[in-house]
Amino acid sequence: MLAFGLVLLLAWRVGRVSPRMALLLGIAALVAGLVSAGDQLSSRIALALGSTLEVAGRVEDFRPAPFKGRESFSVAGVPFAYSPEISELGYHQAARDGGPIHPSAMLRLKYIHRRATVADSFGNVILQVEALR
Repeated sequence: MLAFGLVLLLAWRVGRVSPRMALLLGIAALVAGLVSAGDQLSSRIALALGSTLEVAGRVEDFRPAPFKGRESFSVAGVPFAYSPEISELGYHQAARDGGPIHPSAMLRLKYIHRRATVADSFGNVILQVEALR
């Protein structure tokens, strides 16, 4: 976010972007940053207050992430999906990158449910992963 702002400022200073366009892009970047920070803060508050949802059990229906794409699975019938390539709210470390979520793993997940979007097909956002033995 900061890098985008610096590039925008530099482009405006050298005349590559009109002042009006720089202002519009700057406002858009600020709004995006505030939304992202708000999501991060609300997830930390949910964890601290214990107001998360929780599910424990064996990983089922595991579909590893292809080179580019989403990894998906379920635990006790609760579906989850995330993309390791996209820095999104919540957990997103793929099994291929050393993540603890893999077929038949026993896990306890703390998560929140938010309205599903195109990028987040299930709406369940993992905030904490605990491997069970």
